[in-house]
Amino acid sequence: MPKWANALLGVILVVGLTTLGLGISSVLTSPSAPPLDTEPVRQEVTAAPIPSTAPEEDVVIPVSATVRLEMPTIAFDSYDFTGQGVALDEWTQEEDDAQNGTVRPPDKMSIVQSTASESECYGQVGTDSTEPFCIYAHSWVTRAPFNHLWELKVGDPVAVTTLAGRICMTVSQSLPVPKGDFDDVLLAIKYQADGWAVTCDRDKDYPKDQATVDNRLVGFQIDQQATNAGTCW
Repeated sequence: MPKWANALLGVILVVGLTTLGLGISSVLTSPSAPPLDTEPVRQEVTAAPIPSTAPEEDVVIPVSATVRLEMPTIAFDSYDFTGQGVALDEWTQEEDDAQNGTVRPPDKMSIVQSTASESECYGQVGTDSTEPFCIYAHSWVTRAPFNHLWELKVGDPVAVTTLAGRICMTVSQSLPVPKGDFDDVLLAIKYQADGWAVTCDRDKDYPKDQATVDNRLVGFQIDQQATNAGTCW
């Protein structure tokens, strides 16, 4: 074979081997393609609920007669005095007229709510009421409903249950008022609270053989948030 033919054959062999090597290297180093039947993994994304910004409506308990009065900080529950399920007595216009406009619970264990239109404070209880209510009871040297009314402090919880529902309240003020000034004082301040508890002002140190000279007025303010939740304390 001529020398030029041998040289040409050598060149062909070198080029062929080089091409073959490059092909093998490419196969070994190239990443393998995913199988054709493999689906991409889809991640489910759940949108978080958008919180409502609309305010909740206040519970409305319409005006009606009082059934029960509770003042837990002085361990008072009117059921202990009136009998379970018995509403507080109503102080009527006829009784008011007969007593010259003065509310006088008929005995030392009575609890009355005034409904007399000429009384200084005669509204019944309700979250929609525009007229303050008043609940009256005696304090006495022996057991009586409002013996410890003077111990209530501003912020103490109170609950008034009516024929329409339970209303949560807090004590907003407490003050002694001379009996001779009571009617005028109550008339002047009655709208400073949603309701009032009224009794003779006799604390634990008051002389047992002396009549009281002051009345005790304790104001109640409706706690709408607690009433909405249905938990007064």
